Amino acid sequence: LEARYTLTQEEVDATKALLANMLEMSKSAENIDAIDVMFDEFETSFYHIAQQSTIATIIYYCDMIDEVASERYLNSREMLYDLQDAYNQTLRTIYLESPARDQLFEGWSEEEIQSLLEYDPAILELEQEINALEVEYDQLDENSPTYNNDCVEIYKQMIVKRNQLAKLNKYDNYYDYAAANVYDRDYEREQLAT
Repeated sequence: LEARYTLTQEEVDATKALLANMLEMSKSAENIDAIDVMFDEFETSFYHIAQQSTIATIIYYCDMIDEVASERYLNSREMLYDLQDAYNQTLRTIYLESPARDQLFEGWSEEEIQSLLEYDPAILELEQEINALEVEYDQLDENSPTYNNDCVEIYKQMIVKRNQLAKLNKYDNYYDYAAANVYDRDYEREQLAT
């Protein structure tokens, strides 16, 4: 599995360059076909980068105290989040400013457009911070005399950050957010009481 992880910053930069080119080309309604081709190239590259991040995640979860695996996991997640942010910002700008908007966003639902317009980069920043806290927790030494206190401190920080994440996603708390977006459950909170 280690040999399959090949992600580099250069790949991410090249993928971001596609977005920059798409943004530039979107200033004219004449480049729709070329933008579509670039978008397809972007999707292919993004899928590869997401796969690489998944590989780094699997390697990390196989040995959570391995510093190289931890660093690779955090770096790959950071690159993926950075690329997601660039993608969202680019599409949002194209939607708001391009004379070709109607053609480029043909087939998008109102919900998808609304989600794009309400995009907040703070969400990805919080997810990165939560990932870093999870790695910090995973690497705690259970034999350390401060282990319990360290766990409590990390847990408190995670509660705060997860509730912030929920509020940015228009939920009252992390439980409700996670029930709708993270956990794959086939029941509602209210059903637990019965």
